[in-house]
Amino acid sequence: MKKSKFGTFFAVLLLTILGIFRISGQTAEWQPLLGKNFDGARYQKGSWKIEHDVLIGLEDKVLWATGEYGNFVLDLEFKNDPGTNSGVIVYCTDKNDWIPNSVEIQIADDHSEKWGNSRKDYQCGAIFGHLPASEQKVVKKPGKWNKMQVICRGQQIDVVLN
Repeated sequence: MKKSKFGTFFAVLLLTILGIFRISGQTAEWQPLLGKNFDGARYQKGSWKIEHDVLIGLEDKVLWATGEYGNFVLDLEFKNDPGTNSGVIVYCTDKNDWIPNSVEIQIADDHSEKWGNSRKDYQCGAIFGHLPASEQKVVKKPGKWNKMQVICRGQQIDVVLN
C-alpha cells in the first residue's frame, strides 16, 4: 500500500505493542514484540522514536519486528492523525519488496473523505485489498485511542477493532 505523505501516515502506536505479543501454543506468557529497549525492531534510524511510553512514527517508513512468527496474537493501541493511511503487516515473504508480498491489516482514518468513501477493503480493520472488515467506521475519530487485536492461526486472520 502506498502511503501518500507523512502527515497522513500512521500517527502513533502505544508502546504497549512492545509487551503484548504472544505466540500461540509456545507459551502463555506475553513476549515483547519489539524488545524491551526497541532492540527487537528493524527500522531506518530517525524514522521512529519512543516518547512518554508511546511509539511515534517520524517519517513514512516501515518498522519490522526482527523475529519470525507463525501463529500469534497481537494487541495494540493506536491513534490516527486526520487522513491517516497505515497498517500492520502480519505476514511477509519479501521485506525488500513488501507491498506486493505481504498481508496487511489496514489502519486508516475512515472519518476522512478519502478513506471513508474508499473501497471497504481499504478501510480500517480490513485485510488490505482483500477482505473488508465486518463493520465499517468502527475506528474512532482522529486523536482518540483505538484498540486492535489481530489473531493469526495458519491462514485464518481475525481482527477485532474497538
